[in-house]
Amino acid sequence: MVVGLVGFTHPDYVRELKQQGDSVLLKQMDCSEDYQQGIKYSDPTLRNTQTSDDTIHVYYELDIEKGTDGTKQRRAEGLYAISEDDGKTWFFLSKEVYRNKQACKSLHRLLDIH
Repeated sequence: MVVGLVGFTHPDYVRELKQQGDSVLLKQMDCSEDYQQGIKYSDPTLRNTQTSDDTIHVYYELDIEKGTDGTKQRRAEGLYAISEDDGKTWFFLSKEVYRNKQACKSLHRLLDIH
């Protein structure tokens, strides 16, 4: 699961985590507990989009479903989708990472983070 999660995460953030050491990278990318509990995300709702040249930032909110019965637990798990090549490839950051100016400092954030 870690390899897949790293592959979809914005490369600047992955690079930043790797510079802090393997243990930091593995801790931030560990999704085994969610996977084992049967948590899945569904029903994405686009909340905001901003573009600048070939760069696109999109903010989504998703429902969280837990367990095998698909019971919705809550709304508003935030996810930012980022493309720097006019939508050809996409990488992602959690709401917590995107809104934390100390994380992924090299990323120019197009969307308001208040």
